[in-house]
Amino acid sequence: MYGKSGWLMRSFEEWPEDFEQTSSFFRSGSSLLLHVSNQPGAVRLGRNPNDEVLQRSLRNLDRIPGTEYHAVGVLYVGLQQETEVQILANVHGSERYARFLKLLGSPIPLDKHPGGLLPGKHGTYTYEYQDELSKITFLVATLMPCSENDPNCNMKKKLIGNNFVSIVFNESGAPFRLGSVCGQFAHVAIEVIPYDANTVLLQLHAKQEISCWLATRRALLSDRCAVRLLRKMIVRTQLSVNVWRSVQDNDDQPYISSGVDRLRKIIAIRERFATLQPQRDVT
Repeated sequence: MYGKSGWLMRSFEEWPEDFEQTSSFFRSGSSLLLHVSNQPGAVRLGRNPNDEVLQRSLRNLDRIPGTEYHAVGVLYVGLQQETEVQILANVHGSERYARFLKLLGSPIPLDKHPGGLLPGKHGTYTYEYQDELSKITFLVATLMPCSENDPNCNMKKKLIGNNFVSIVFNESGAPFRLGSVCGQFAHVAIEVIPYDANTVLLQLHAKQEISCWLATRRALLSDRCAVRLLRKMIVRTQLSVNVWRSVQDNDDQPYISSGVDRLRKIIAIRERFATLQPQRDVT
């Protein structure tokens, strides 16, 4: 119990008439802040709250999500398609591809620019999946319109090529080659090959420096099971790429997770700007 708020536990043998009424009560967060600020070891960030350096550090902190976020390209390769332009120019796929695509996540509008997608320019919607630990936005090439002024599909290539991991639904009849689409930035491609009406073969293609950290390379599964494994592979491969890149950059603190990066930033801000908060008697 703290302040003016208290909690009472009671039996739910009968549905209480006031159930959910407490959700309409507004409780200011100031009481929690007051409680925390008087704890031993509490600190104050800077003497001037308008300090531009401090404000910039806090804005940079806000750019680091507390959960893992991944933007992943999705490509469709049709029968006998080989070139990058042919693949990126697809604005639809087969019925088999469409069914698999819907299993990846939930459709969302582009109003909030997920993964950098802009309404109109990049279509009207995309797919997204989120759980307690991560969020995956799928940048689907077939959902993006093509322009007569962009015959080489550079707009799609620029957007999808900025991601290190891609999903390739391959119905071309030929094996997919890593780097054939979006060039040097393609570190990992997870190839999806239809085996029958309800089963797909997943194959992992990755650069050597990334593949040495990955165990699962090939799996034949039903569509629904394949999608669940696919999401785990996305998180795992993206983590491997992030760790490898941080090592290549000679980072003193190699990448572990987005949450750890955020914690490191908080500690750095504390060490730079914190001053001890004087204790007050609140009895």
